[in-house]
Amino acid sequence: IKTADDPVVEKEEAKPSDKETVAARVNFTELRPEAVAVKVQTVIDPITFLGSNGTLYRLSGLDVPGLETGGSDIVSQATKRTAELLKDQELKLYVTKDQMTGRQNRMGQSLVQAERKKDGIWIQGQLLADGLARVRTTPSNPEKAKDMLALEESARAQKKGLWANKDYAVLTPETVTSKANSFAIVEGRVFSVASRNNETFLNFTNDWKKDFTIGVSSETRRQFSKAGINFAALAHKNVRVHGFIEDRNGPFVSLDHPEQLEILSAALPEIATPNAPGMKSMKAFNKPKAPEIEEPKAPEAPIISKPKATAKMNE
Repeated sequence: IKTADDPVVEKEEAKPSDKETVAARVNFTELRPEAVAVKVQTVIDPITFLGSNGTLYRLSGLDVPGLETGGSDIVSQATKRTAELLKDQELKLYVTKDQMTGRQNRMGQSLVQAERKKDGIWIQGQLLADGLARVRTTPSNPEKAKDMLALEESARAQKKGLWANKDYAVLTPETVTSKANSFAIVEGRVFSVASRNNETFLNFTNDWKKDFTIGVSSETRRQFSKAGINFAALAHKNVRVHGFIEDRNGPFVSLDHPEQLEILSAALPEIATPNAPGMKSMKAFNKPKAPEIEEPKAPEAPIISKPKATAKMNE
């Protein structure tokens, strides 16, 4: 029988190890928690696992280089790390709030953000912090992008995991041609912003027919506007984009959601840049016009009509 004088012994919560503290205890308010925790049965690859309920799950928002093209050393390392994180674990899973969007991919896998139940380790965040994945959000699953990009940047600065390999380095507008038809991260200084056929383009040299270009449709541009991104103001700023590299008058990334684009710096001193042929500069849309003051006009002299000469007067 306990008395009031008995000491109260509190049960200690499981704490993440030193290796796993960086990605613990994050906020998932953007998402909807699943009602029941799921125990991991089998890890399939770095971002795919089978739950004990028979459901195949995929960790949303991540890309592991080589996973889609037959494997790589990074895939092997990342798979091993995911297995360490998930072995015999129960996970709290979080899905999109809209049950019609972002819940499944075309392979029927359930798309989730995952958190270890025992200690709050965020699985996506830990893989990014270890440098074993990079950020690849989609229009249907943009959640947690800001937190994920911060962890990716930290791992890259420390050259962890894949970031120690020059093959996975962030590309520049000059080196991006080597990664055509693949997902990549490109960073550079915007040379000019232009529009054509209701599409907006960020050009990185004055030769838009050959240089690296970022494009966004008018429909998608409205999403960027809601996110506070004004394309007309991006000339001479440094940006970083996560996207699939197409071949369209040179290497090209088409933006389909705001989380793909990071603005890295304030505007640099403006330089004179000729408009690309066939494109309309957006510079005029970004500068406020000076107030127009109407100058007072001098009063006009009255017009006095003169009698017209007749034929008789000329005779």
